Amino acid sequence: MDLLRDTPVPGFSLNRPNKKSLPIPEPPRTQTVEYYCYYVITVVTVSYMIYVGYVVSSQKTFLDPLYKFDLSDNQWSNFRSNLPILIIVMGLFVAINRFTILYNNNPTGNSLYARLSGQPDSYSRPEKDVYVSNKPFNLRADNQMMIVGMAIFSTIFLCVVFGFSIIFIMLIISLNYYLAVHVFAGTKFGYFGIFSFNMGVLFMNEIYRGYSFGSISPSMAWMDNHRGIFTRWDVTFNITMLRMVSFGLDYHWKVLQTPILGEKKMLVLASQSKLTEKQRLEYSRFDADYNFLNYFVYLTYVPLYMTGPIITYNDFVYQIKTKHTSSQISISPRYIATYFARLLFSFLTMETMLHVVHPVAISEARAFTSLSPLQISLVGYFYLTFIWLKLLLIWRLARAFTLLDGLFVIENMGRCMSNNYSLSDFWKEWHRSYNRFLV
Repeated sequence: MDLLRDTPVPGFSLNRPNKKSLPIPEPPRTQTVEYYCYYVITVVTVSYMIYVGYVVSSQKTFLDPLYKFDLSDNQWSNFRSNLPILIIVMGLFVAINRFTILYNNNPTGNSLYARLSGQPDSYSRPEKDVYVSNKPFNLRADNQMMIVGMAIFSTIFLCVVFGFSIIFIMLIISLNYYLAVHVFAGTKFGYFGIFSFNMGVLFMNEIYRGYSFGSISPSMAWMDNHRGIFTRWDVTFNITMLRMVSFGLDYHWKVLQTPILGEKKMLVLASQSKLTEKQRLEYSRFDADYNFLNYFVYLTYVPLYMTGPIITYNDFVYQIKTKHTSSQISISPRYIATYFARLLFSFLTMETMLHVVHPVAISEARAFTSLSPLQISLVGYFYLTFIWLKLLLIWRLARAFTLLDGLFVIENMGRCMSNNYSLSDFWKEWHRSYNRFLV
């Protein structure tokens, strides 16, 4: 590691100046009389806020079976109504991946594959703590069988959700792969080229609203009537664009690092096992890991495709390649179970809030004329709380199934909306994975 410490290497934060050490914090005062007073004030104040919001929202009694429920927000309403199918699709995706891993590690399956393919069984399991990515492609090595299965599932998913729009998606991501690998990587203007192309794609998508087959040729106009469940594929493509940028930059840095560190050092770094989070971000992978199959699976990973959180390409490939081996990142079943319990509690909190308080409906109707300043401010507060809780649930659902699949990604909502006291802290916690991605 001395070479990394003493030599400026693109893509490594080890070369940045160290920040001053933070002062040692004082002992917590949560059990003092002062804080007990705060607890009482908080309980009384929050209870009164909820009561005021309830009074503003409806004149009916809370136990009335006809008490209204606020579903005025289209994004939340669509997410809530499609929640069962989302759970089924992501659950099926995870189940197939787990079955593939079990089959791949099953001695009977290994022997059967060896007999059918005529290849020796030596490739059937990844070598301990060492990648086999530089060996000839083998379906049973490096979790390749699972990766191929993920690619097939993602293709079917895109076809169902976006219909013929998958043609535009494939054209864009294929062009980005070619430019990132064969044009921009290692060049003086690599950063500028990668970002400029992807920003240009976003602008073109917005200007032409996802494009139209009829505008290309009248004979193709019929394809516009078969564009899947979501006709505006470009709305969710912003997240895909960030992943395209991540792939381009990670490969660009790899090309720049190779002449500085040398081929041998690069292979040593790529072969490391049990990496820390920081090392997973910065250590480049083998040359063979930057292929189109891994790239496609990274861009279209089903649980994270539409919403995120964001994970970098190097980190994703490392975790996928070493999943369920001795190098796997440890995600305990207890942590996953606790996370799903938190997800359920957050969902019940949202259901209760929208049953008692109707901030979105009041805001959409502009029904402020008869409200007092206190009531107006509380409607605004509950509206912000709704937005925070809505995005938390969307991101947390995606991350929950990602954890169940054995892939660790950063939590986007690290703290409650009411627990951020500066704009910078608010941004860092609101889009935590995106902030890490940028930094």
